[in-house]
Amino acid sequence: WPHSARQGAAKFNSSEQHQGQFDMFLRLKKLWRREEGAVTVDWVVLSAAIVLLAALIISSMTTGTVDLADSLMTQTPGAF
Repeated sequence: WPHSARQGAAKFNSSEQHQGQFDMFLRLKKLWRREEGAVTVDWVVLSAAIVLLAALIISSMTTGTVDLADSLMTQTPGAF
């Protein structure tokens, strides 16, 4: 008897787990079809591109500024 009760509980847990996986699949399917999720992804990608572009611009400006300062220092050694 205890062995069969455990098997019944295992079947019940397995059934609950399968139902939970099915519910999760349905939720993902609904999310995939909603427009709001796509708009959010668009904004995240756009924001990431803007941040990357700003980082590249700052990096190139820093390099150019340092190079300009170095050239000024070599051209006018006693001025600074």
